[in-house]
Amino acid sequence: MKFTFNINIEKKHVLGLFLIFGIVMIGFVIAIDSSVPRWVTPSDGVWHDANNVKVKIGGEYFSLQTAIDSGLLGQGSGETTVVNVGTILQTINVPGASDTDYTLNCGSCKKPMNNDQCCIGGIVGPLGNNCIGGTVEPINRAKYSTYNANISLNESVVVGTDKFYEFSCTYGGVSSTQTHTVQLNESDQVIAEFEEPHMLNWGGMLLCGKQEFAVEKDKYTYNAFVNSDGKMVVKVKRVDSCNSVTVNSQGQECEWSYTNPVNGVRLTCTPGTTGCIRHCTTVDTPHTEIRCLTSTECPAYIPDTSASSSGWCKKDLYSPWKSVRCNIRAA
Repeated sequence: MKFTFNINIEKKHVLGLFLIFGIVMIGFVIAIDSSVPRWVTPSDGVWHDANNVKVKIGGEYFSLQTAIDSGLLGQGSGETTVVNVGTILQTINVPGASDTDYTLNCGSCKKPMNNDQCCIGGIVGPLGNNCIGGTVEPINRAKYSTYNANISLNESVVVGTDKFYEFSCTYGGVSSTQTHTVQLNESDQVIAEFEEPHMLNWGGMLLCGKQEFAVEKDKYTYNAFVNSDGKMVVKVKRVDSCNSVTVNSQGQECEWSYTNPVNGVRLTCTPGTTGCIRHCTTVDTPHTEIRCLTSTECPAYIPDTSASSSGWCKKDLYSPWKSVRCNIRAA
């Protein structure tokens, strides 16, 4: 059996169909343009390859490309944080020691004597060992010198969250770089370490000077924290020693432990034994932090008198630290 269908479309109907089709396509294009932002011109800002962007999804870190390929984005739950890796967010320059740029928090003594003593209301004897007509008190030594200019942080540097930052610093204008990972908050953290030769006074009544004590070097650190105004405060400290420790985002030191191969339970252990590693019990990502034992000595000091000195040389405070320059990046 043969069926025949006849469709009669007048010209005005054809024109109407094309018009409807055109309106639908225009609406489709507009819908895409409005919902998916395009890269238009270089003025849109700096761009990064997806492999060089770190994202935090559900407490774990991935590259953006891995997150896209694995379908981890747009799942509608959890928190996603995107951080550009390698981009310099801010550069800070802190000058070396000077009376105008720093405030020394080491007590004050206008008439210092030998053996860390201060002559109050009297005259220091010729050899610096006695206080004529006054009283003797120990020099009050605090442990830091504060840079007077608090540093305003760029908007891209977020304070007091789970974000960590790398401070890549050069000290004294040298080319070698040291890197420290810190979480910017109210806690005092090390951003740079350095050493300076210990100095001695030498000379007599007419000729005085300072010389390096070759067998001894003093250790120092630049430290930073964020004050209540959201600005970064920089200090210089003299330290006895520094060590690297693994901590979680709350600053808690991770314990030494290993996994029992029989039941999978983690047990504490002695560092250096097989399988013994630093382990954070929290779900956040641990990081390495420098922690130092602060010295009882002030970063600025009065150089001791050398064996060749007669003891008549003026005893001025000596501040040895040089400038530091740091680039801040997301860790």
